[in-house]
Amino acid sequence: MFMKKVRILSGVLALCLLGFGTYLPAKASEDDFKVAEDLYRRGLYDESRTLFESMPASPVSEGYIVLCALKTRSAGYDDLMGAYERKYGKTILTSDIRLENARLLFDDGLYAEAGLEFSKVASSAISKQDMPEYVFKCAFCEYSLGRYSEALQFLTLLDALEYSRYSAPGYYMQGLIQYNNEDFVSAEKCFKKSASDSRFKELSEFYIVDCEFSMKNYEFAAKEGERLYATAPEGRKERLARIVSESSLVLGDNQKAREYYDGSVKTEMTRSDYFYAGSVMYSVRDYKAAIDNFSKMTDRSDSLGQIANYHLGNSYLKIRNQVAAMNAFKSASDVSFDPQITEDALFNYAKLAFDLNKDTKGFTQYIKRYSTSSKGAQIYGYMALAALLDRDYAAAVDAYDNIDILSSDMQNNYTKANFLRAEQLFAGNSYRDA
Repeated sequence: MFMKKVRILSGVLALCLLGFGTYLPAKASEDDFKVAEDLYRRGLYDESRTLFESMPASPVSEGYIVLCALKTRSAGYDDLMGAYERKYGKTILTSDIRLENARLLFDDGLYAEAGLEFSKVASSAISKQDMPEYVFKCAFCEYSLGRYSEALQFLTLLDALEYSRYSAPGYYMQGLIQYNNEDFVSAEKCFKKSASDSRFKELSEFYIVDCEFSMKNYEFAAKEGERLYATAPEGRKERLARIVSESSLVLGDNQKAREYYDGSVKTEMTRSDYFYAGSVMYSVRDYKAAIDNFSKMTDRSDSLGQIANYHLGNSYLKIRNQVAAMNAFKSASDVSFDPQITEDALFNYAKLAFDLNKDTKGFTQYIKRYSTSSKGAQIYGYMALAALLDRDYAAAVDAYDNIDILSSDMQNNYTKANFLRAEQLFAGNSYRDA
């Protein structure tokens, strides 16, 4: 009986010892897990990974190993991530892993890949603290890919969150989108918000000036643009100089327009750049420089070209090149983008064609197109005076006869033309015609 009791007690003791032996490692493993997880939260990823690697393989322990590898950008972290997904599929840590991978892709400028990875992160896995970063980076990925509508949706969501370090860059990005959409009112509102953050203050103020300039508030653009220009980096000076120059030109300050134009000159100029350069030079009466710039506009067949040709004509007149002026006015009169320029250019062309070649076709064309109601008296008076100077008194009389009401000077010249015409006829024995 005694021996039987001993065997029973030995069995119970063995069971107790066995149970205690299997429980202790489990207890120790749980403690190790808490320590490893705490190290991870504190950013001690190498130490955390070492502990997790000492534990039995599981979706959680191996998931944290992948997270530590991502956090430290360990060699082969992408292979670890792929192997984990193939082994376990979707786990409780999958979204955390994708979020960390998306951050790495974002930091590397791989925005298409980052955006795709962000889209696979479950919103429930994103903490309240990380949500502004997540939303902003999703918006930036869309923005970088030119998907502005999608970016604006994320930015609207960001705006609804509590203010964070991502709010100002979000406002700035939204401002850029609205600026590119030429919605300058909305853009300026966003830039005013982002300007409150020192990181975006200078850039935001620059775009505020640009928006005001685009909305034709030239006084603000000239004043604020000049203020910013003094301390602006080289990358922004050129645009600010152009804004101040154009605004000053509109406001009638031609000298300031010229001064700031010199600061806006580009090494590679476009057609519109040459037009503006010509306009500035024309405004300060540097006609040779105006001609040089307007002439570099290889295509002058549109509305800008018509203005350029008209100014070219006037500039050529100033340097006494009447032939070139006539051709420029002819080109300006051949299009009708600005009716006033078209009419005046045709009139100037007609005068020059008559002066240079005694060609009256230009005047005939003008009268046919615009009748004589506008400049008929001026045209016939001009033709009459030119005929008088050439001693073609018959042509002078005919021209004056087309004018209904003669001014006192015209009346005197008309009388003179008739008298001299009569003298010519008497001299030629044409008494009846006289």
